[in-house]
Amino acid sequence: MSLDNDEAQEYQAVIQALTSFLNFHNYQLETLIKPRVDTFTSLSVEDKTLIASWYQKHTSYLKEAIDLNSEFTKDLASKVAADWGIQPQSPEMWGSDCYTALQLHQLEKTQGILLQLMREWSDEGFKERQVGYNLIMLELEQLYPETKTRLTVNILVPGCGLGRLVFELVCKGFKTQGNDCDYHMLFTSNFTLQHCWVAHNYSFFPFLEDQQPLGNIGGASGAGGVGCTDYGNIINHSSRAMQLRPVTFPDVSPSARLSELQSENPGISYEDMVSITAGSFVELYGDGKDDKDEKIRKELLSGEKFDVVVTEFFLHTADNILDYIRTIRDLLKSGGKWINFGPLLYSTPKPSNNVLGFAKEDLVELIPKLGFDFEKHESGIESTYCQDQRLLVRYTYQCDFWVCKKL
Repeated sequence: MSLDNDEAQEYQAVIQALTSFLNFHNYQLETLIKPRVDTFTSLSVEDKTLIASWYQKHTSYLKEAIDLNSEFTKDLASKVAADWGIQPQSPEMWGSDCYTALQLHQLEKTQGILLQLMREWSDEGFKERQVGYNLIMLELEQLYPETKTRLTVNILVPGCGLGRLVFELVCKGFKTQGNDCDYHMLFTSNFTLQHCWVAHNYSFFPFLEDQQPLGNIGGASGAGGVGCTDYGNIINHSSRAMQLRPVTFPDVSPSARLSELQSENPGISYEDMVSITAGSFVELYGDGKDDKDEKIRKELLSGEKFDVVVTEFFLHTADNILDYIRTIRDLLKSGGKWINFGPLLYSTPKPSNNVLGFAKEDLVELIPKLGFDFEKHESGIESTYCQDQRLLVRYTYQCDFWVCKKL
């Protein structure tokens, strides 16, 4: 069966994402181990003698950690490929040219996924994610104090990343739909939601590479990337052990937890309360500039509009923030609520973006002009994102939290 151009491009994107998981081992060896070995080889005899007692041993430990990361990423890719009806041993993913054909950003996204898993689905990321989650949950619990009434509340979470916020909202009794456009995110969220039946069943090493600030943080288009890396550089770690500490995930099995809730509430179909869509937020839910998504768009919007849209570390991913705001407005019922938490980084350029470069005050003035009324607005809330909390230097974002009502 032949594919049209759009289908062929989508299939290629799927293969590229899966291949980056399968070949992550080569990437980490090349970016972490090779520079260490080359640098050590180039040292003088005196310098080699000075560090030989620990340096080579630490390099060996790094290799072992990379091997364990590879076991995890290959298992993830194999299970997801099977879910999509793709043979994981196919030449297009395992052939000799696969690794060299991969673009660097695909492999960097896989590294970002390990950090995103740490943030969303591990004990290590609990404090970080709760900064925004607590504000969002408290607001929703105040809006809908009666648990029984939440079953009729439809919530959309654009840029849902690995699905933890969607999962938490469903556990609170809300019917929730997540959306993301990144295959690395979608595959990993699928793996977590569908294949992680036991808590703390997997372990990996997300802190091998040094983190830098202001990468593609959060949200749909950029939720998986956290900065560039300074490979092999442990100057930001207090000890070698900190670099090599593992993280276990998931901290809770989503499938097991939803099964428990189903047993406790047999009249509620929790399976029907959660869904995740794949694609651009504006193209899928917006006013329809792309005909190829028209059928999907009609299906998504065939029922009632949403009562609440929750955006968390998402708005900065917009090419045009005005498109995001209009889409959120059009999705909401009259009187519906838009709850937002995250940094306002609209002047941070991305190569493919037509960045308008708004200041925060510009955005705050524009939102009411586009059909919203601010009911709450807090600024200066400090939060990290996918950050190793034990680094010597950590990067903190000044975040805004607001609740807007659609007029």
